[in-house]
Amino acid sequence: MGWKSALLIVQPDTVTRWHRQGFRLYWRWKSRKKQGRPLVDRAIRDLIRRMCRENPTWGVPQILSELLLLGHKVAESTVARGCGILTRAPDRRVTGPARRARTVSLMLTKQDLVAQVQKQEARMYFGP
Repeated sequence: MGWKSALLIVQPDTVTRWHRQGFRLYWRWKSRKKQGRPLVDRAIRDLIRRMCRENPTWGVPQILSELLLLGHKVAESTVARGCGILTRAPDRRVTGPARRARTVSLMLTKQDLVAQVQKQEARMYFGP
């Protein structure tokens, strides 16, 4: 038996046909419709924005419960994003030491500004 029983003699055209079929199957699989959460209907998004605009004192839970009373089931994050409360995470390209250096320099600049304001106030009220 062994490996010789697994051998199969084929023509080059057959190998080419198998190869094409394999690529065809792969790309059909690759371009299939992806499963996932369906998009929220545009009318519901407009309704969320309108509710946020017309009721500025309402929070996300209040708007969410009103939508549930109207029969629209959406996620809390969808309502928050529609109201402009929740935004997507910023693109953080600067990482590591460069980001830390920038953060520290901003903090020092703010501290210097506070110190200058305090000196000016001290001069205004208690100055010589």
